[in-house]
Amino acid sequence: MGSLPPDSLRVDAYGVSEDELLPRADEAIETLLRLLRWKSGQWWITRSHSALMQFGPLGFPVSPKGDAIMRATRHSAPTGVFPPFGHERLVSDSIWVEALAALEAGGVVPVHQLLLSDAYFFTGIHEYREAVLAASAACDHIKEKVVGELWLRRNPGKVYDDDRRNDVLRNWDLPRHLDLKLQNHFGRSFRAENEPAWSAVNQLWEARNNVAHGAKNVFGDPPKKVDRPVMADFLHAAAECIAWLEGLR
Repeated sequence: MGSLPPDSLRVDAYGVSEDELLPRADEAIETLLRLLRWKSGQWWITRSHSALMQFGPLGFPVSPKGDAIMRATRHSAPTGVFPPFGHERLVSDSIWVEALAALEAGGVVPVHQLLLSDAYFFTGIHEYREAVLAASAACDHIKEKVVGELWLRRNPGKVYDDDRRNDVLRNWDLPRHLDLKLQNHFGRSFRAENEPAWSAVNQLWEARNNVAHGAKNVFGDPPKKVDRPVMADFLHAAAECIAWLEGLR
């Protein structure tokens, strides 16, 4: 078989036939990579690594087994690495264990986390329209899930369907839902508890509405263009919004 490079992934599959095993092995590998992408924050996993090249040196010394000899920091260039957006982590032994345990248990990555990872990737390759759509969809998706869960918790035995959803939220105004609707129905407001992040999500949603209707990727008056620094702020706010909503569960 020969030696493999340190970043290889080997999967041993056992079963009746190759035709049965290969699709299942491919599905397991894809799920595992998605879990690693989520748990490590390495948004480039399963995507092109070319987006990383703009962020500076990517090399650091490793042992023959592929273990990092030095711990990378933002100040260890030119031989170190640093997280492009600040939240990314090395795939440690504990992350491997978490991902493999989740895979064995049949776990999947939540949709909103997939969308948020995609938003980071699109930002990395300067596709800011796609980044705006993905980041706003991530917040909106988890908001819809959490509102339904909270309503059912307060109304056991009842059904939360589209008609009930429209009674509770009425429209598709994410910032308003995060503020007044959640406050009125459940006594919590993202705006009241994190005004800076809510304001950024409000701007993100305004840009999203423009992009979704074919207009320029701008927000505010006078209009401000969404560039990389702005998108980085939007991503940080979206991550805080998602964490806050998950905390309501």
